[in-house]
Amino acid sequence: MSASTSLLRWATGICVATLLVMSGSAQSRTAVAQAVSGSDSKTLEAAMPAPGETVVRRSRSDQSQRYAVFLPDSYDVNEKWPVAFLMDPRRRAHVPLELFRDAANELGFALISSFGTVSDEPTAFEQTEAAFRAMLVDAQTMLSIDVSRMYLVGFSGTAHYALAVAPDLDGHVAGVVAVGGAMPPGSDQFLAAASMERSYAVASVAGRLDFNYDHAREMSRALDDTEINHRFFTFDGTHSWPPATTATEVLEWLQLIAVKQRLADADPTWVRQQLSVYRRRANSALATGDRVAAHESYTRIVDDLAGLPSVGDLKGAADTLRTLTRSRDVKRARKRERQTGERVVAYKLKMVEFVERYRERQIAHERGVKDLRLDQLRQQAADARDPEQAQAAQRMLASAYAHVAFYEPRSYVQRQDFVRAYGVLRLAREIRPLSGRACYWLAQSAAQVGTADDAIAGLKCALSSGGTSATEATADSLLESIRSDPRYRGLLPGQGELER
Repeated sequence: MSASTSLLRWATGICVATLLVMSGSAQSRTAVAQAVSGSDSKTLEAAMPAPGETVVRRSRSDQSQRYAVFLPDSYDVNEKWPVAFLMDPRRRAHVPLELFRDAANELGFALISSFGTVSDEPTAFEQTEAAFRAMLVDAQTMLSIDVSRMYLVGFSGTAHYALAVAPDLDGHVAGVVAVGGAMPPGSDQFLAAASMERSYAVASVAGRLDFNYDHAREMSRALDDTEINHRFFTFDGTHSWPPATTATEVLEWLQLIAVKQRLADADPTWVRQQLSVYRRRANSALATGDRVAAHESYTRIVDDLAGLPSVGDLKGAADTLRTLTRSRDVKRARKRERQTGERVVAYKLKMVEFVERYRERQIAHERGVKDLRLDQLRQQAADARDPEQAQAAQRMLASAYAHVAFYEPRSYVQRQDFVRAYGVLRLAREIRPLSGRACYWLAQSAAQVGTADDAIAGLKCALSSGGTSATEATADSLLESIRSDPRYRGLLPGQGELER
């Protein structure tokens, strides 16, 4: 039995087993077995894109699933190719695919990106499981893939999913790219990853203003004490996919680790080029006196490149790294970074306590502003004299905003607790202006508590920022109290009280 056939049968069984635990239904196993046994490889192969192109396909193993597929220019069915499964948490398959496509084309990766992966919904794990299973099964029947080099790429909730499922594919998953998401040190996921027979490389990625940045950094530090190849990538941004430049850097690093683990052929010229890039960064940092950045660059040289025959002797780099590690600047910076991270995580825990108290009894607006330290954090976030602490304050504000502008009002509106929904959304506006669906929740809750000005403002914002449509707003009984308002008719002409 070939490795590909073995993985196809085994991995399908693993996915079904997971579904059985969640759903308790034996029908899933039968449905997947029929989908796999009914797949015709020639038919599936014919549906694949030409090398260098991206196409959207409906899954043959699960007709409810769709995904985008990209094959590199060099793709040849007679060779085996690494494959990256991309999982956007809002079903936007083309978003991560566009970011990783150029690097995948250069390095020879196939990309499969799902339109079915999701987070922040009650059945998000089940939906993402089904989407990933369809990609996993189809990839093995329609593509010539290297089953020892599968990569799982997720953002936010789908990053958590990727980290959770990777240990179940021991020997097949070569790397996980976790953007804006992490596994807690000491958790079952973390221990499972550390005990794998062949550990996968972990690329942890976060924007410097991402409210999950500090958890991602904490995971990376914890991985320092394991044998797992890992690296923490940062970019200027919030809770989002990284820019294409960072995506390229991530994929290049994964390729380098695959070469180091002898999962990929070593191209001496390419490896030496990577060493040159690393050395330029290190030399530039030393030239400007930035010992902290130099320490990071030399750490990368030693950790990522040591042992590769084409890079030569790296003893000089190792000696420099030891010197930098002992320097006061580096020790002070690492201590300060750890303390800052602990402070942000502690604030997030306090935030959770606040929302739990709010659920029990509504907290007055002024008290909420004080408990969440919003005035203090806004001042710190605007202080250009200390960029590191300003960024930390912005991450704390972002964490608070995620709760009071998304998770909490969504839950309150669903339960028709409009007083609390309106209350937390007022807190959110203290942090920054609302947008999207939060504006619509403000319109609904304000209309229900009798605050017409905020209801109209929320509706205007929702219509202009994609938080609702004219069709939805017109049919929404929760907005009944403002339909006679001339401002409502100005936003939705022809839909006011006289037209009904």
